[in-house]
Amino acid sequence: RAHVRIEGKAVPPLFQLCVDFLVLHFEFVERLGDVDNSIRTAIANQLIAQQKMNETSFRAIAEDGIEALELVDCSGIPKDELSTRLAHLFPAGLRYLVLEQLGRCMGPKTVQTIVQAAPTSSLFALAIAGAYLLKDDDAASLIQAISKTLSSLELRACPRLGIQVCKTLSNSFGNNHNNHLLEMALEDLSLDHDALQALVAKPAAFQNLKNLSLRRIEGLTDDIVTQVLQMAGDRLEGLDLTEHYGLTDASLSSIRQYSVNLRSLSLAKLKHLTETGLEALFTFVENMTAPPMLRHVDLADCDHQAVTDQVLRLITEGATKRPVVGQGALQQQPHQPHPISTTQLGGLTHLNIQGASLITDTAMESIAATCACFLQEMNVSFCTRISDQGLGYLVDPCAAQLTRIHVYGNAQLTEEFVDGNRRATDPTFEITGVWMKKSSDRTQR
Repeated sequence: RAHVRIEGKAVPPLFQLCVDFLVLHFEFVERLGDVDNSIRTAIANQLIAQQKMNETSFRAIAEDGIEALELVDCSGIPKDELSTRLAHLFPAGLRYLVLEQLGRCMGPKTVQTIVQAAPTSSLFALAIAGAYLLKDDDAASLIQAISKTLSSLELRACPRLGIQVCKTLSNSFGNNHNNHLLEMALEDLSLDHDALQALVAKPAAFQNLKNLSLRRIEGLTDDIVTQVLQMAGDRLEGLDLTEHYGLTDASLSSIRQYSVNLRSLSLAKLKHLTETGLEALFTFVENMTAPPMLRHVDLADCDHQAVTDQVLRLITEGATKRPVVGQGALQQQPHQPHPISTTQLGGLTHLNIQGASLITDTAMESIAATCACFLQEMNVSFCTRISDQGLGYLVDPCAAQLTRIHVYGNAQLTEEFVDGNRRATDPTFEITGVWMKKSSDRTQR
């Protein structure tokens, strides 16, 4: 098995060979010129990985005229150099700015540079992560300055942010008649209940929101979730509430009521969700709005009794079928075994049910029956009741779009599945976390 894998990946892609060559000799590169942003980002990531992102290489990456700048680690860039380059980039047309692991780089000087350039800039996407020097007031000034053109905003792991940022978000977008905010991510922030109440003070602030992430926000409650979902209404397509131990089934009820057009939902590590609440979210009920047709579902590490075969059956059926509607209500014929007629509309593409210890082969059969032509990636790690036969029954009918399955912690799986499934020798299909038996010895990959 290992030999087959190595053979399939022996020769790196030509693109990667070119990037490696450029990075190896990057001290001789004065400028990259007119290259696609994906190429520029790949080179920048490789420079960062090899600890070559310094003042000189940063100038070559962040040259005048680029529309997008994306850096996964800014810790090696002098803060004065970052401020200087941004002062040149904004007037030259920078529209997409993603800066992670900012550390000390995002201080008052850098903020002031962006604020001063805001009147003439057309920045539509901003992501800031790991800026431990970014003060609440400075962040508020920054958002207020760029809010007129901003469509996507992400603030992650900035420990000094608080109520001022929330007030500015609400006021800037709530009072802006040309509100363009479509995506917002607030993650790993120490926002208390008062700050979040300030965030939802203006109902119009998030009226156009399509994607919302509120990961690991300290003060988040069911009540705040309800208000946010009510503000966003049926325009919301993606929702991430990962790792909030205080949220309960009340949030599920709000999702069912307000977010009927969701396509992506992450409820990972919500320990107070119940099987009853999840069933209520995904069950068709006559004369009620239909449950969301999801493409991405993350229920990893919820309460071990919450995610069951029945819940998975409802999710997969809701993702693939819709009842035929007539006269404003679901048509239901009495005395029939399947009273609600349905039409096939799609299926799950990504599913994460890690730690769902009650999931059995029955759930694998449900997924195979409804999502075999759509599923791309699945995580069933620590689902110890799934057998070789059940997982094989799922993999065999899946088309080539299925590229990865995670099975960490499933020591019950053997070579019968790993080497016996239909795509065992396909280099594009990866099974991660396999326990293997060979000559009575156990090894792990």
